[in-house]
Formats: sequence, C-alpha cells, structure tokens
Amino acid sequence: KDTDRDGIYDSDDAFPTDNKVMSETDGDGMPDYWESMYGLNPSDPGDASLDSDGDGYTNLQEYQFGYNPTVAYSLSQPVEWINFVNTAIVDGALKNVYGYANTQAGAVSSQLIVGNGGVEYVTLSGGNLRAIGLSTTNVDASKEDIEYAFLMNWGVLYVIENGVTRANLGAYTDGENLGIYRSGDVIKYMRNGTVVYTSGVTTTDNLMVDSHLYYGNSTLIGVRVVGDALVPSN
Repeated sequence: KDTDRDGIYDSDDAFPTDNKVMSETDGDGMPDYWESMYGLNPSDPGDASLDSDGDGYTNLQEYQFGYNPTVAYSLSQPVEWINFVNTAIVDGALKNVYGYANTQAGAVSSQLIVGNGGVEYVTLSGGNLRAIGLSTTNVDASKEDIEYAFLMNWGVLYVIENGVTRANLGAYTDGENLGIYRSGDVIKYMRNGTVVYTSGVTTTDNLMVDSHLYYGNSTLIGVRVVGDALVPSN
C-alpha cells in the first residue's frame, strides 16, 4: 500500500500521508524538504528540540502542527470569560456556582481566534466532567455544544466533538499540557508536546474558547488563548 502515492510503500515510508517527503536523513521526525525550507539542518537531529522562534514550541511540534517554525504566535493571552451560565470567576478560576450537577454550566472567551491559533490548558484538580475546547458558535453551556474539546472525567482524558467521543486517551495527571490548535482549516489535539488526535471536521470560521463544568464547585484555571490574530467577540 502506498497511501500518498510517492512510490514508497507505507511500511517503508516515515511519512506515509505526505507525498512531499522523499527523505528524512537525520531521523528527527522532520522531513528534509521542510527543514531546508525553514533553514534547519536535515543532517542534525538536535534541531528538532530547539525552539527557533521562541514561542514555546519545538521545531518538531511546529512541523506536526503545520506551523512556521520561524514565526512565533503574535498573541498569547489568559482567556477572558463571558456569557456565564451557572458559573462565575471565583479566586481567579472559572467555577460552577450552581452547587449541584448541571448539564448547563460554562462560559466562553471574549476573544475570537482568526486564522491559526488555539487554546492551551495545564491539567489541575478541579472536579469531574470538565471540558475545555474550541467552538465557532455558542448555543448553550453543555459539553455537546463544544465542537472540539478535551474532556476530563474520573481521571481519564477524552477527545470529544459535540459530545461524541473521538478518542480515549487514558489516565491523566495534574500538570499535563493540553492544547487544541487550528492550522489552516485543520484542528489538532496536543498532549505534552505530541499530537494525539486530528479532527476530521475542518473549519475556517472564527473560533472561541468554550467550556463546560458539570459538577457543582468544579473549576478551570489558567486557560490561555493563542493565535496570530485575536479579536473581540463584540
């Protein structure tokens, strides 16, 4: 089988879905053509772990996301929450203040992502059935309304899209780095520096950070929005 029709069988092809990749000399996960295009060294595996543009992402991560490793995101901001439904900001955290379980509890960001960008979150204890992600619209505060999301529930991390489970990523612990990013029209999910899921649903519409907190007193804190261009939602 030769998925990308580049003349190399998938079993022998380090990049079976990218027909531009004919060689990957140093085995660092970045193809030679891409390294050469951005001034990296195709014979030096050490440049995969470097952060050429100082944006907090390694060159390898930039390749995996389809980003330019020489240009940093121009903006990285704490999420400014609006449209609170049974939630409020308490001690700097977004908190379910309803007091009990509620399918309608959450908020969205005041910032809209135009073009490339996404949401970042470091996992912390804060209750079960919590979701953080990206949406193009805000119909209600349920997890089913979030178009692209990580769901944290009873110590297990999931990828969900409009409430549908796309991937079970297994147990998670406090301190893990999660990110959901758009490059072009493609949405990718990242966990601790590795792409763990690529969505089959594309979009070029403006994106907002979206959230859901099912149980009373559950919280989200430290959520950030990043992007090349962020604009107010109103």
